[in-house]
Amino acid sequence: MSQLPIPDRWVYADFASYLKTDRSKRDALHLLDQEEHTVIRKARMRANIWAAIVGVLGVIALCLPPYFWPHWFGNYPVNVPLIQMTYEAPIIITIYGLVLTVIEIVILTWINIRAVRTIAAICDFPDFKQDDYKEQIMELVNVGLEKQAKKLQKFGINPYEGMSRFSIFFIFVWNRIRAYLSNIVFKMIVRKILGRFALKIVMELASAPVNAFWNAWASSRVTNEARLRIIAAYPIREFVKKCQTKFGQHTGFQELIYANLQYIAMSKRRYHYNHFLMASTFISKFKLDPKKVYKWDDDYWNKVRALDDEAREWVVRMLTLGMMVDGSISWREELIWAEIEEEQLTTISWKEVEIWEQTFVKGKGIKSLLEEETLEKPKKDT
Repeated sequence: MSQLPIPDRWVYADFASYLKTDRSKRDALHLLDQEEHTVIRKARMRANIWAAIVGVLGVIALCLPPYFWPHWFGNYPVNVPLIQMTYEAPIIITIYGLVLTVIEIVILTWINIRAVRTIAAICDFPDFKQDDYKEQIMELVNVGLEKQAKKLQKFGINPYEGMSRFSIFFIFVWNRIRAYLSNIVFKMIVRKILGRFALKIVMELASAPVNAFWNAWASSRVTNEARLRIIAAYPIREFVKKCQTKFGQHTGFQELIYANLQYIAMSKRRYHYNHFLMASTFISKFKLDPKKVYKWDDDYWNKVRALDDEAREWVVRMLTLGMMVDGSISWREELIWAEIEEEQLTTISWKEVEIWEQTFVKGKGIKSLLEEETLEKPKKDT
């Protein structure tokens, strides 16, 4: 931990000390009971409200002082030697805005970290008995600091495999500018409603609810991410343990593990820590050699079809777990499931998958997914 930046070390130390002194001593399976649900809901709501308040106060602090004391925030002449020009630059308001932005980010980070810490404590997570206890705390710290989880790259797995550079660039840009665009649209609506009577200060303050919304949305994502990491850790380990017991000597199943992990990442088109945890656990337990770059096998589905019924069934279950562990099944994955059902590659129905997902997201585990009993494979109409 000494290699971490100083702020990260401070947060880690705070997390570790809090989790040692404020433990609820509940079940070690991370199945959420009613009390835990209540505490988590309140922690998330409290974080969202405070994040929204900070967003509103940030806009007010940025807009009102220049309006009431314009002489302090005037433009100053700046000489540009290269083009031999002098222009009036808003130096003070720019510096003031940057300082406010840093303060807002620090406060929002503190709000998120406290919420994540509360959620971890009520769930007794991480488990002291796990070998990766310290690493799990660090991952919770990363959630609170809103650091993107790209550890899948460690195994050469690329969620954007097969996508054009333009598509990847578009996703990146959209994720960065959507808050800015929504702010512009909201101001346009306000101007349309108020017309020429809209004062400049009113137009500036109009961005307050937009800023509040995006702050609350970001805080909600952080706390939901923390909850998902906590409720997924044990089910992932149990699922891999089950697969190791059943297919520890099954060459066909083992040869498809890497392809399964890559396919899950491609179906999501984004990085997620739970996918990394799933990949690292499978690779470790099955003693697979990590790859620097995994090249997608276009013959993947033919290899799945060639498996015996039991192995093919659990390959599909592995894909199902991978679709669930980030908290939602996308429209793209629904289409994948439609094809799986059409080809009768599994005895599992889409309705069962939806029930499993709802059960998992509620923190009730994946007991049904691990059960041996399955429905009879449906017959095709002739």
